Amino acid sequence: RILLPTGAAEAFNRVDDREICLVAVPSSADSCCFGLCCCPCAPPMAIPSGYFVLKQTWSKHQGEMDPGCVFCWPFWNKISHIVNKATVTYSAPSRQVPTADNVMVDINLSVTFSIGPDGDAAYDFVYKIGAERFDEFL
Repeated sequence: RILLPTGAAEAFNRVDDREICLVAVPSSADSCCFGLCCCPCAPPMAIPSGYFVLKQTWSKHQGEMDPGCVFCWPFWNKISHIVNKATVTYSAPSRQVPTADNVMVDINLSVTFSIGPDGDAAYDFVYKIGAERFDEFL
């Protein structure tokens, strides 16, 4: 979880105990206008570039948002997920793995992947696979 959508870069670049952040969920992106339709005193909503930013209206998926600044952000809109577009390398070294004929070998598996190529693929990753299931798959 991140506080604002602009915190996605920090979350995706954080090196934290061999974990790779693929999806960030902003916690306050849906409540910046304090329940008002369009509050003139509320700060504009900054949409970061370089990521798939998934938008919901009344909790229904509305596609990907373009980067930039949104000045009127009604309470029924929400940024549901921010998905990393970058190519990610997953490394899983294993030592002393027995083979079928009981010979011990060292294996270094490296998988390079990216989520995409478009917002629909990011939506499928978030809602059909999920980061937890993807971690189990790896």
